[in-house]
Amino acid sequence: MRYGAVNPSSATCGNRPAFTGIVRGDSVGTVTSTAVPHGRGSVVYPVAQLITALTSTVCTTVPNPFQITDNSKFLSAGTIVLDDGPGGNHEEIVYNGSSRSLGVMTLSGVSRCQDTGGVGPGITWAANQPVTALLDGSVTANNEAEIVSVGAAGGANRTMRETVQR
Repeated sequence: MRYGAVNPSSATCGNRPAFTGIVRGDSVGTVTSTAVPHGRGSVVYPVAQLITALTSTVCTTVPNPFQITDNSKFLSAGTIVLDDGPGGNHEEIVYNGSSRSLGVMTLSGVSRCQDTGGVGPGITWAANQPVTALLDGSVTANNEAEIVSVGAAGGANRTMRETVQR
């Protein structure tokens, strides 16, 4: 599902945001989708797309730069998942840093094949493949969160980011 905008809501709706321009059954990159009913409380998650194709099955082969489309819900360091859908291919990739510019998120410190302990074999992935954050129920099944602390020491401003796992 894709939406075009988020608008303020009213008190009668508990001041929850109102999503407009909703498109259901929307394809993401190489994965097609069909609109199906979902119950209230169904899990939803952010999706980005792979910009840099992974053309090797060797787990230690990581393209430089390694880029995905930017999604503000993705952590500055953590785990992403490439997945062809139910019964398809799956690969978890850890990154220890990132930068963002003009709709592109460049990942650094990338380690592939984390769902197989780094031994693989890896999978080749085309550009535009959907990318998700690490989901509950993934092979490594960790929940990740990012802690950001901002402060000043003397005349210097400092920001510290740390990714933590359950």
